[in-house]
Amino acid sequence: MRFCKYLTGVGLEELESVKLLWFDSKGLWLRYKPFGSHPLDTRMGFPQPVMDEKALVSTLTMLGQVTWENERK
Repeated sequence: MRFCKYLTGVGLEELESVKLLWFDSKGLWLRYKPFGSHPLDTRMGFPQPVMDEKALVSTLTMLGQVTWENERK
């Protein structure tokens, strides 16, 4: 949910659903559905390609921290 808000500006109270569709070495795809709207897709690119599970977990943790700090502003 936090990644979706960071990417789209659509807040939690405006969202009916969000789900992770896919990820690859360069980023991930989210599908989100605002209330009263059609589902929309968005992509979050990674700062650098990830080549294994450890790098993916580390990158997602870092992006989670960045998005959390962005919400706090």
